[in-house]
Amino acid sequence: MRFHFLVSAALLAAALPLQAQAQSGRACMIESPIQTLGAPTVITDCLQGRKGTSRSAIKDRCEGVAWNNAGGMGRSNSVNLTWLPQCPRRDADAVCRGAYEGEFDTWHYGRNEGQLASLAEECEAGGGQWEEFE
Repeated sequence: MRFHFLVSAALLAAALPLQAQAQSGRACMIESPIQTLGAPTVITDCLQGRKGTSRSAIKDRCEGVAWNNAGGMGRSNSVNLTWLPQCPRRDADAVCRGAYEGEFDTWHYGRNEGQLASLAEECEAGGGQWEEFE
């Protein structure tokens, strides 16, 4: 079952009880608007807890990433956070396996070559294994 709701920095604290109820999956899809060269773009990432990762760790990590994307560093964006049983392979550009101290696989969607190169460096520097898809 999928649950959708918008998260903003100001509303995140109020939304936490709803998120706790909604979090029935082992993954979360996070869609965040950004400005790239003045043009609005939506970036999409999916975090999936690896075997042995507790549901509370998944919940905390997903909510933390959503909060950062919504309002971290002075931004005020809306973020769509969707709980899933697993991250979809379809349409993924790449995955960083073993991200966040080895507890998560982070899937990336709709990224250009430069973004993927930067994400690959970040993944490998953090001890993850990078895999790009055709």
